[in-house]
Amino acid sequence: MRGVPDEQIGITVDCRGVTDRIVAGLREHRSQLHVMSDDPTNTEQWERRLSREWYVVAWPPTGGVMLADLFDGLE
Repeated sequence: MRGVPDEQIGITVDCRGVTDRIVAGLREHRSQLHVMSDDPTNTEQWERRLSREWYVVAWPPTGGVMLADLFDGLE
């Protein structure tokens, strides 16, 4: 689920190398677990959901090229 149409997505970031740290950080927000996940104890599901991040590129235009890093195309 994303908040924007797929055609507006300009960057897909592979987070698999740090997913365990992202999950650990989110699990520290115990008072919010009930709104972040249907099953906060299912670490495997969290890792699968957090393995990729998607972003819209506001500027500069990418020319329709899907970027893989936040700094791709910048000089």
